[in-house]
Amino acid sequence: MFGTTSGVCKLGLAKTENGLKEPILEKVLAIHPFIHKESSYRKAEKLVPIIIYLELRLRNQAFDKSLLIKVSNISHVELINFITRLKHFLIKDQRDRIA
Repeated sequence: MFGTTSGVCKLGLAKTENGLKEPILEKVLAIHPFIHKESSYRKAEKLVPIIIYLELRLRNQAFDKSLLIKVSNISHVELINFITRLKHFLIKDQRDRIA
């Protein structure tokens, strides 16, 4: 189901960044259960490009965001909306841990 990281290959990162596929797949599998069943982000075609984006940002890896959006099945607005929701979730989770 989530074995595809073709977006990484199309971006040319699979050749330059060894070990990128496994962390992306691990994060997709970890995040997937927490996404509401009705959400369009639950589909691999939407979730994988977002996780690729986040993983590359966490690694401070240079990449072309517009190319990632172009080769994937996600729009810029969907990417930004998911990241915004993720930030709110992380902030709420951090507050809950402190309280």
